[in-house]
Amino acid sequence: MIDRGDSGAEVGRELMRYGEILFVYWREVRSGHRTRGEFVKAMHPWLGDGIRFWLTQGTSCSSRRTAGTCRRILKVEESLWTFQRVEGVEPTNNAAERVLRHAVCLRKTSHGTASRSGSEFLERMLTTVETCRSQKRNPLDFLIDAITAYRTKRKAPSLVPANS
Repeated sequence: MIDRGDSGAEVGRELMRYGEILFVYWREVRSGHRTRGEFVKAMHPWLGDGIRFWLTQGTSCSSRRTAGTCRRILKVEESLWTFQRVEGVEPTNNAAERVLRHAVCLRKTSHGTASRSGSEFLERMLTTVETCRSQKRNPLDFLIDAITAYRTKRKAPSLVPANS
């Protein structure tokens, strides 16, 4: 929004300012200088109110792109605050970026796949490997169990954690 240099730049600057404040507090949580409870208390409700105000302002600015972006964000506004409601969810996408990094590097170095079925196989294998890693399970053991179950007509193992 800021880089567009149009009427939406002010909205972008104000939203950036709120984001910077949020991440100052979040870094304090990550470093142990603030508890998660203190973080949530410090963020609520003024941060959400300020961001909502500027997103609402943005919906009526003369920049069509900024207005559209603000409308789309407001449609999913509640999901912006999942990190406040759910312990373990961060206000960043860093964890998702780390999970996708291996797949992106593989795609770039292997030049992709030659067929739809090859793409689906790769998607499923990467999902299986990353899910097993996130659960501290051995992906090879999981695949062996899955293939053995298929061949012996037994129930396949689940990637869903036992405690969900």
